[in-house]
Amino acid sequence: MLNWGASIVGVAMLGEIGVLYSYLPTLALLIPSLSVMVRRLHDTGRSGWNYWWCLTIIGVIPVIVWLASEGEQRENTYGHPVAK
Repeated sequence: MLNWGASIVGVAMLGEIGVLYSYLPTLALLIPSLSVMVRRLHDTGRSGWNYWWCLTIIGVIPVIVWLASEGEQRENTYGHPVAK
């Protein structure tokens, strides 16, 4: 959604070259998104490097399942669980 809004505003203000502004929100949110995904994988007891499975078509499925699964209630190798 943020990309669409940036794209519309960019085209309205700058014409076709304004489409490049639609990439700015993506770049701005890339690192925070990756850090949240790695933290979630750590909550389930998996390494953050498992994120790279998303680069394969078949690897997206287990990563989605891991991200949707419940985190461990005990301390794991990545630290204490986050209090609810």
